[in-house]
Amino acid sequence: MAEIVIFDMNKNLTTTQQDAVKLHYEIMADAEAAATAMLNFCKGLKRMRDEELYTELGFENFEDYTEKMVGLKQRQAYNYIAVLERLGGTFLQSNAKLGIEKLRMLSEIPWHEREEVLENNDVENMSTRQMQELTKKYTAACEQLSMLTEERDSLKEQLSAPSEEDSEEITALKDEVERLKEELENAESETVPAESQELDALQEEIDKLKKQTVEIEKDKQKAIAAAEKAAKKEAREQVQNELKVLKDERAKAVERLSEMEKQVKVAADPNVTRFSFYFDEVQHNIQAMQDIIADVGAQGNADTARKLSAALLSLTEMFKEDSR
Repeated sequence: MAEIVIFDMNKNLTTTQQDAVKLHYEIMADAEAAATAMLNFCKGLKRMRDEELYTELGFENFEDYTEKMVGLKQRQAYNYIAVLERLGGTFLQSNAKLGIEKLRMLSEIPWHEREEVLENNDVENMSTRQMQELTKKYTAACEQLSMLTEERDSLKEQLSAPSEEDSEEITALKDEVERLKEELENAESETVPAESQELDALQEEIDKLKKQTVEIEKDKQKAIAAAEKAAKKEAREQVQNELKVLKDERAKAVERLSEMEKQVKVAADPNVTRFSFYFDEVQHNIQAMQDIIADVGAQGNADTARKLSAALLSLTEMFKEDSR
């Protein structure tokens, strides 16, 4: 990898160095402008959809407007809007260089995991497939946690409501208490000294029934607490295991990337590396144009599809002529 050279602007520079410095600042300015343009593009699409301003241009729906006036398929237009709504303008502009597809996949990762993904992975240089696999792992772990939380809440709800059998027993005890109270009140109203022992026995039985009712309620609360504790422990262990697997895989990926970087430093030709980068970009763009042509043909616009195919073919022919 070439060493970065920093020029002292107070010293005299050669003409070539001046051109290089000027071009560098232009590139940085263009990068910032591109990021701002993407943010404004997302905001514009969102406003056009939310305020239904497309109707003022003669379109019945937002989809027709994006396809015919902007040149975007419905899914692509909604991807731009979704990225803005989920990530926010600041995050979007700061990471615009990742491209809309990777930003869309990042938006599907929960916010509390997103920063960790960016810190521990070279997202910018990841392929789309690698990014998809990474996104699936994080979303799967969060879905598992959500399912465990739902199961815990469901169990808690079930335990908080007494079972039919417990309810029947408690109701029977309460009815028995009321009956005994009524008998005691009737006995006290007669005020017959000979029945005082029977009244004491009744009171003891009432106290005993009250105590049993309290014990049943305590046992129910203990069961609820024990079930909650077990559910929390199980959920925590499963999530920790999932996170451990993810961290192990991430460490392996970082190690492989480090080895690849070492090999590139030792053996790579800078010109070949630059060519590979631009070749991948051209190949990606050609594939994107072919997808657009296929979509246009699928929508029944055969004439437009032929024109676009001819334009792409002429571009290919131009490359052949340049290579001669």
